Parts: sequence; structure tokens; C-alpha cells
Amino acid sequence: MEEGVEQPLTGFNFSYWFSCVECGRRVEIAADLYERQTSGTQPADFSRCQCGTEVEVTALDPVLGNPNDVALPDDDVDGLYWYHTSPYQKWPDTEAYTAHVRALILRSPALGGLSAQQLLEQHTSRALHIGTYEATIENMLRRRQDEDRHDGPPVRYWLHRVRIQLRPGDLTPGVGEELGDWVGVVPLSMLHERDGARAARYVNTDEANGSISVAIDPAVIATVSSIEIPIASLGTETPDAAAAAAHARTALARIAPLRPDTAGVDRMALRFPETLPSSFPDPAHPERLRIEAMVEQLDSYNGQHEQIWRELKATLEAEYLPDINDQVRRRFRGALPHTDDPIAYHHTFRQMCTLLSRPHEVIGKLALAPIRTINTIDGTN
Repeated sequence: MEEGVEQPLTGFNFSYWFSCVECGRRVEIAADLYERQTSGTQPADFSRCQCGTEVEVTALDPVLGNPNDVALPDDDVDGLYWYHTSPYQKWPDTEAYTAHVRALILRSPALGGLSAQQLLEQHTSRALHIGTYEATIENMLRRRQDEDRHDGPPVRYWLHRVRIQLRPGDLTPGVGEELGDWVGVVPLSMLHERDGARAARYVNTDEANGSISVAIDPAVIATVSSIEIPIASLGTETPDAAAAAAHARTALARIAPLRPDTAGVDRMALRFPETLPSSFPDPAHPERLRIEAMVEQLDSYNGQHEQIWRELKATLEAEYLPDINDQVRRRFRGALPHTDDPIAYHHTFRQMCTLLSRPHEVIGKLALAPIRTINTIDGTN
């Protein structure tokens, strides 16, 4: 195959585009305004189109961000590089994925009325998703936050650069809405029902909103290059960030004696002290007084603890993520593994953030990775 074409990087400070329901004009809404319009922290009125119509962003999906997106022409789709992240180094690794799903099924207490074999076939006959670099990294952050276990070692991820090879009729013409259910599951049968198509583009409304992603039959994957992420060598620390982490560690050690010993005390009583009168009607009961004093101490300690971490995270984001929008920052924070050590948190933060702040260098590393041939145009592998 000829060398692929890299899609222009758009970064992680993107705006959101919507279509006016009245006149159809495109309306751009900056990320910070979109954040206020969709959250209750600093509410803001909905934006208005030039025609005066209110754009209710909570009721609408974003539309295509770039009307001149390089992935719009049908003939160019398989000439582009696409991306995917996976916990599998040799993705697409059908054998490893099947073994993983089979193990999950064996541990599951209920199978939803299906046999184990039916459930296995359902999970292993799905389309795969590929997208822009930005959408792929955001998807990985979301999975780290929502799907990965947080009570063990962090799941390792690989970034894959993908070329697909399409025959006439393989690609559904045009760019449509997202396929599948609310979590993006697309059965291969849904793809094939489109006149035998094996690839369909859609506007991504979950990651890198407004970018173009593709649902594909694994059989169209031609080549894949892979690297493990994050790349440790790119995570250079800044002096101010290092100082902030050291200060936070000292501050946490200083307030540690303020935290009361709660061993043997009912956790619900500590969390909901208003329930104490039902257990101890007498306001002077020694145990009630002890728990109330404990609650007061905990409130003081937790307030200081949260403030220390809040200040550290604000400093790290200002140092390492100055040009990243609020939505991506929030997803990034949620993807970081839990730790009580500010130094360890800073270490993970500065490595992970390079995926957002230094994408050209990440892709440069990926360009040096070996290329694996997965399928050829005749379907062999």
C-alpha cells in the first residue's frame, strides 16, 4: 500500500457546532460557554442563531465541526490514517478479546436470557470504531474513567495507527449520525445491512465532538502500527509543577493529625450525622457526643484536604494543559488513577498529559513503529 495521509490535528480546545432548528444555519459555541450551558455550576443562557432562535444544546447533538473535513470525500477515506486505542498490543487481537469475553461471561451471575455461546457470539461480531487522533485519545480517557477497574494496577493501553482498504461498495456513501446503541455498540449485521457495506462514517458526538469516525468490519483493516501510551520520555516536568506537588505533600502531612480515628464507628453515622438522634435520642449520650465531635473534626480535615488537592490540580492543569478545553480536562482528571500521594499524582499527570499537549510528537513516535499487515484486499491475512 502507498503511504497514508495524516489527518490535520485539531487539538483539544475545540468549539461545538450546532444546526439551528429554525433556519439550518451553523452556530458555533465556545467550549467554556458550552460548559456553562450544560452544567449547573455557572449557568449561562443558551446561545442564539442569527435568526434569533435559541440553540438548546442540552436537547441537540453537535454537528460536523469542519465542513471541509478531509474525511468527507468517499474516495479519500481509505487513503487516510485513522486511530484506535486498545488494551491489546496486537490489536485487532481476536483470540485475546474472545478469551477476555469468555472469562467475563463465566463470572457473570446472569446472562440476560441468552446462552453463554450466544452472548459470546454477540460480543465477537461487532464493528470496530476508528477515528481522529483526538477522538481516539478522548475515548481512551473515557474508558479509563468509566470502564477500567480502579482497585488494581492501571490498565495498559496502546495507540494504533490504522489503514483500511476498501473495495467498491464497501463504504456507505456520505457521513451520517452515530450508529448503534447509546454505548456505541454496532453489530456487524447492522453495517452489512447497508447494501453489504463494511464501513460507515458518522459524526462523533461523544469524543472530539463534530469529528468524523468510522464503524468498520475488521476485515477491511489493512495495516496497523502500535505504541504503548503514554510515552514516558515526553513527560518533562516543570519547576512550578514539581514545587506544587512537593508543597501539597507537605501540607497533607501537616494536617494528617487532624483526622480522627474512626475505627469501630458506623460509617453511615459519620456520613449522615442527622440520623444520630434515632440511635441516641439523648443529646448528652456519650457515644452521640463522641461521634458528633468526630464529624466536626472530619469536616474540618476534609475541607483542608480537598483544598490542598484542588490547588495542586489547578496548578498542574495551568502548567501542562493551558490550551485544553474544560470538557477534555474533566475527562482527563477522571482517567487518572487514584493516589493519596501528590508526587505520584504529578508523575502520572505529566506523562498522561502529553497525549493532549504534544500530539505531534506522539504521532512522530508512532510513525517509527513497525507496520503490521492485517488483511489484504482479497481478504487474506
